[in-house]
Amino acid sequence: MNKGFKSVLVVLGYLMIYFSADLFVGLFLGLIMMTLYPVYMSGEITYDIILKNVNEFFYNNINIFIILSALMALLIYWLIFKIRKINFIEYINFSKLSRKDKVVCSLLGMAISIFLSSLLMITSIHEFFPNHSKTIDSVTKQQPFLLIIFSIGIIVPVFEEILFRGLIFNNLKHDLNIYFAIFAQALIFGFVHGNTLQMVYTFFGGIILALSYIWIRSIWAPVLIHIFWNSTSVILGFINVGGQISYIVLFTISTLTIILTTRNLWTNRKKGEENFIESDVEPA
Repeated sequence: MNKGFKSVLVVLGYLMIYFSADLFVGLFLGLIMMTLYPVYMSGEITYDIILKNVNEFFYNNINIFIILSALMALLIYWLIFKIRKINFIEYINFSKLSRKDKVVCSLLGMAISIFLSSLLMITSIHEFFPNHSKTIDSVTKQQPFLLIIFSIGIIVPVFEEILFRGLIFNNLKHDLNIYFAIFAQALIFGFVHGNTLQMVYTFFGGIILALSYIWIRSIWAPVLIHIFWNSTSVILGFINVGGQISYIVLFTISTLTIILTTRNLWTNRKKGEENFIESDVEPA
């Protein structure tokens, strides 16, 4: 079988597991809710009433749903590697980061978040994409702050980096041109985020995350960037930054920070990254 075609099939398999875990958790929790609802509620009970309450249940517990789906998908990925007798930790590469790399990655993640938030507020471009605000609100409104930080700020970044950089990118770079692999995984990363505006900036974010993975040769680099990106975005959603001038200042500072931190990761990259690109560990 052609290596490129095989890589595409493997990537589709990873994505199918991801979407299937979402579907399974949704159906499982939905069935429990539909079963228990008539038991604990009095008065007229119709299918429409039950369905309405199930939808409200999901909306009010979306972050728990996200956590369970991610954990289930990760378990399945781990089992696949276990069955194939491939070391999951070694394949993904969970090497420790230096203290300097931790600081640089954290600053880069925060800067990306502030850059995007400032850019959206300065240009008001988000007003042309109402679905973007609806998507953000669905995981932040009427949710406990600590739960949002845990799910969106920690669980989601860890899961997405393992999936998109650790599994999908690793698989693509093994059989395809490295530059095409970087582009393809970023494109997939953007596509699964749903709405058009998120697709655009997560595509470019996916490129930065993949480059940090190559340069530092540890999944913890993109994970840390992603954690601080998401967590900062959550925090910014709960505070009032100020007027247009404040956003322009933040935009300028964050732009410089992105340039300097990215340059730092590049200049201090692990030497011999070609050994990382041509890994001896076979793709799953």
